[in-house]
Amino acid sequence: MWDTGNQRYVQSGLSDGKNRTGVCMCRGFLSRFIIKSFSLGLCIVAGMLAGCQRISTEQELVEFQQAGPVREEVNVSTLKLPEREPKPYCLVVGDLIQIEMPAVMGAVEAFLPEEQRQTGEAKGSHSSRVDKNGWINLPILGTVAVAGSTLATIETFLTDQYCPKYLRHKPSIVVRVLDYKTSPVVIIGGVEKPGVHKLRSDEMSLLAALGKAGGILISGAENIQIFRKGAPEENAILVKVVHQTIPTDDPKLEPGDKIVVKTRELPSFTVTGLVLKPGKYPYPPSERYNVMQAIAHAGGLNSIAMPEYVKVYRLNAKGEMISAILKTGWESVVSASNVEIKPGDVVAIEQTAATYTRIFLSQILNVGVSAGASVGP
Repeated sequence: MWDTGNQRYVQSGLSDGKNRTGVCMCRGFLSRFIIKSFSLGLCIVAGMLAGCQRISTEQELVEFQQAGPVREEVNVSTLKLPEREPKPYCLVVGDLIQIEMPAVMGAVEAFLPEEQRQTGEAKGSHSSRVDKNGWINLPILGTVAVAGSTLATIETFLTDQYCPKYLRHKPSIVVRVLDYKTSPVVIIGGVEKPGVHKLRSDEMSLLAALGKAGGILISGAENIQIFRKGAPEENAILVKVVHQTIPTDDPKLEPGDKIVVKTRELPSFTVTGLVLKPGKYPYPPSERYNVMQAIAHAGGLNSIAMPEYVKVYRLNAKGEMISAILKTGWESVVSASNVEIKPGDVVAIEQTAATYTRIFLSQILNVGVSAGASVGP
């Protein structure tokens, strides 16, 4: 009998201990919940007392948009651009050309006296380099001036010279360049392929040289300087660059020129605060972003805080920091979707009483759920 009672006593004690533990845990949770709820109430009251953010007026936004760096608008018609259709190549001193004259040499030999036939000449073609005087040597005709002439012009000229004086029928003559005379220029700085590049006579211009070097880097250039061989550095040719990658002029080059493309840092904007990926982001010159698009680059707004306001900081012409407060919604004239950002802007989604309250409430709910799960049966 004693054993049975003692057993019941022990079992009852164990059961009471579990109950007391559960009650203590529940009391602890309730105490924490009451404290956090009271704090939450204070936050809500503080938010109500603080009121809404005062968003910028339309007039203030006009002044804000006029501040900061101005994007340079360029009239393309004023730029010196390369020819849309390349001009026919003209021979220069030093070019090596080949003249194909199918059956011409044989026909000429047939018309000439035995002593005048060109023995030892290659049949079908003739190669010659343009000498310092701009001439080449041809069978029968002797020296012919070709420097400054196009290939088509030379073909027509030779056809007329050989026919009808030496041939009854017009021959088919084709002139091509075997080896172009080239000149070296040096390109350094913000280009894809810096180094020494050899340019043909029809490529001796800045734009053609930049093309050989792969073009200006996407980060852009401040300007371009051309230093002439043997000339003082202060006499360098300065070419302005617009939209960071477009030279405003295409000056002619000379052999041995050095081209310096001064690089610049790619423009950027910064997003901070209640976004998923705060940080610094590039702002290509060809792009236009409004404030909401800038926030999208940073992963979007914090979905728990649900901020309703965004503040944009900008330096004005005097170097003073100015700012504008905007709505994150789409319905307002002064909403973030209607305001363009500029390079160097800082887009800040800052904490407010409302965002703090939402985050705090979310934390309490998460604690409540986890605590309730741990106290379960």
